[in-house]
Amino acid sequence: MCGVCQTFIGNQVTCLKILPQQIQSIVDLAAFHLEHVPEFLDLLNDIVKVSDLGLTLKRNQAYVMKYLMQVASLHHTATFFIY
Repeated sequence: MCGVCQTFIGNQVTCLKILPQQIQSIVDLAAFHLEHVPEFLDLLNDIVKVSDLGLTLKRNQAYVMKYLMQVASLHHTATFFIY
């Protein structure tokens, strides 16, 4: 488990303090460093869900989905132009 993940696990206050730009940076890093995608996904999961409470933070969930869809759209477009 990564050290950054431990900052967010079970900590609703910290999860709500994260900025949308920070979430976007994590998603961008995951897209760029494919070998570390599982760790980045674990981090995003910890930011979206407060595991101790079983509470999903809709705000963070919406940002993660928004930025994941943007990256997927960019990759799809880039793949389309390569072929």
